[in-house]
Amino acid sequence: MVSSWKSSTIPSCIGKAPNLGGNQQKPSHTEGPTTKENHANFHPSIWGDFFLHYSNPATTRKQIVDVVRAYNMEVKWRDQRYVPPTVEEHLQVSARSGACHLLSCASFIGMGEIVTKESFDWASSMPKMVKALCIILRLSDDLKESYEQEKVILDVASIVDSCMKEHNASVESARKMIKGLIEEAWKSVNEEWLKPDNTEPKELLERIFNLTRTIEYMYSQEDALTTSHAVKDTINSLFVESFTDV
Repeated sequence: MVSSWKSSTIPSCIGKAPNLGGNQQKPSHTEGPTTKENHANFHPSIWGDFFLHYSNPATTRKQIVDVVRAYNMEVKWRDQRYVPPTVEEHLQVSARSGACHLLSCASFIGMGEIVTKESFDWASSMPKMVKALCIILRLSDDLKESYEQEKVILDVASIVDSCMKEHNASVESARKMIKGLIEEAWKSVNEEWLKPDNTEPKELLERIFNLTRTIEYMYSQEDALTTSHAVKDTINSLFVESFTDV
C-alpha cells in the first residue's frame, strides 16, 4: 500500500538557497569610465533593464549563482544516474532551476513608479507566492514530460522518479500524488492573492498570479514550453490579429 505524502503547505526546502557545493568568492566590482560608457550606450532588453537599473547587484549576482548551481547539480544527477530519494530533496534543486524567481522580477519591468528596488528584493527573497510558482512550474513540467521518453534518453531524474522511489509507487500513483501537490501549491497562491493585509501592491501580486496561470495554461497544451507551436494560434490571436466587433 502506498502511503500518501500529506503536504498542506509548500515544502520549506526552497525558501532558502541550498548548499549545492563550491566555494563562493565575492568578485570585485569596480566601475571605471569604460563601464559607465557601456552602460550609457547599452539598449537593455527586459533582462538588461532589470540588471542595470532596478536590481540590487549583490542580489542579482546571488540569484544567478543560485540558478547556475542548480543547473550544475542537475548535470551531476544526470551523469551519476542519481534519483533523489524524496520529492522534497528533488525540489530543493529543481524548483530553483526553473528560474521563476528571476522571471518574477523580470515581470515587474515597465510597471512604472509602483515598482521599487524593495519590490525586486521582495520577489528575490522567495516569498510564499513565488515559491508556489516555482513548484508549480517544476511539477507541471515533470508531470507533462513523457516518462517513457526520459528512460530512453540520458536525462536528469524527474519528480516522478523521486515520488516513485519515496513511496515505492507505480508511475500512475506517483503522477496522481504530484497532481495533488500542484493543487496544494495553488492553494498557497490563492491564499497570498486574497490575503487582506498584504504589504506589497496588488499590481505586483497580480503579475506573479498571472505568471502562474500562464504556466498552467502552457502545460495544459501538451508541453507548450517545449513544443511552442502548440500555442502559436493563441499567441497570434492575442498579440497579432485585430479584435473585431461581436
